[in-house]
Amino acid sequence: MITLSEKLDSKLRSAIALRVHGSSNLSLDRFQDARKAYSQCRVVASDCDLSRSVIEYGENPMVSSTIMLAQVISYEGRLEEGWKLVKQAKTFARASAEPISIVQAAAARSIIALLRKVYAACLEAAEEETRFSEEHGFVHWHAHSDVMIGVARTYLDPADNQIALR
Repeated sequence: MITLSEKLDSKLRSAIALRVHGSSNLSLDRFQDARKAYSQCRVVASDCDLSRSVIEYGENPMVSSTIMLAQVISYEGRLEEGWKLVKQAKTFARASAEPISIVQAAAARSIIALLRKVYAACLEAAEEETRFSEEHGFVHWHAHSDVMIGVARTYLDPADNQIALR
């Protein structure tokens, strides 16, 4: 059996390890560690050939670390900074042409747009997430987009929806 470390070059392994390390620090008291790991992942990934990363590992570490960094920063209340980063993630995902990266970036944009209370942008990103989910059979992301579409539509037109706003 070939291990992941044997399949991937060392820089890519390092980038993936940093992304995983960041994700293991996703509690409010450890967000600083997560931010640091995601930022380091972006630096390492910028110097990698990422063309094999989704095939070999299931993710593009540049896209995923940018998404996660955007979310952490947004959860800390720095919504505009998070929004800029998640738009970078969209650019990276589109450049990679990897369906899973594109749908993940759309999902993150819908979440951050909702946090920013920009409901039309939330709806737009969630509808993109739906299109890619349907096209590629991403059941999890389709369910996520259904929820985000419902929430965004409710905020955009509360009288026309059944979700109660508090």
